[in-house]
Amino acid sequence: MNGFHFNQRFIFLLTFLFLTYSGLLRAREKGFTFGNPPTRWHIKHSRKPKAPGPNLWSARKSNVFLDERGFLHLKTTPSSHGWKCAEVFTDYRFGYGEYTFYLIGNFTRFHPQLVLGLFLYRNDHSEIDIEFSRWGKSRQDSLGMFTIHWRDSLGTDRKISQKFPVHLSGDNPYVTFKIKWFPDSVIFQGYRGHYPQLPSPGALIAHASLHPFHTVADNSPKKIVMNLYWYRGKSPAPETTREYEIIIRDVWFRPFSTEELRESQ
Repeated sequence: MNGFHFNQRFIFLLTFLFLTYSGLLRAREKGFTFGNPPTRWHIKHSRKPKAPGPNLWSARKSNVFLDERGFLHLKTTPSSHGWKCAEVFTDYRFGYGEYTFYLIGNFTRFHPQLVLGLFLYRNDHSEIDIEFSRWGKSRQDSLGMFTIHWRDSLGTDRKISQKFPVHLSGDNPYVTFKIKWFPDSVIFQGYRGHYPQLPSPGALIAHASLHPFHTVADNSPKKIVMNLYWYRGKSPAPETTREYEIIIRDVWFRPFSTEELRESQ
């Protein structure tokens, strides 16, 4: 009789684990729709540490979810197995145009090891980044960094970047960051508030126009990726109860017209 009850419990446990794992698989496969224009996004998930970091990545609602307003939340949370990080990426690959990220949250108060990334990605040799982190240095003032990664016509990996300070106040300030990707340059911009364009010079956080040193432009379409993770996988002890979160109110993409592309050259 005891053996019968044991088998029942064992079967129940296997069923529970199967349904839980199947639910995670379905959540990852289905993804979610977000942004303007409405775009299909997927959630990164791993049972073993993976890059960047490496870190553990979670598709659970405790790490990635849309709230009742339709705002996207990315969170890092401690667990008995270590910290769980968050990453989402588009199904579709985009080209030249203006990318606008509307953020809510004071990432200047994040742990020095934490990284917030907003970027366009094809592979490690074809990438346009906006990143916020102190890279493990608690007194690092240049919290923000604009970067372009590419491979030139000779097959050499190249990178150009510009760091900038960020000063925010309050628990949930509104900030906007832009990537304007042209054939021969990338213009980055960040400012306080949620506006389609810079509302006034005093709202400006950072601006940069980077021109990659290459002879063949990298025009490969790229996915939009956003993540929140631990630099080099070095996270605090998981016993801490603090969680870190960034809210993305919206992500907009506007392709450039033929005239805009012609004028940029």
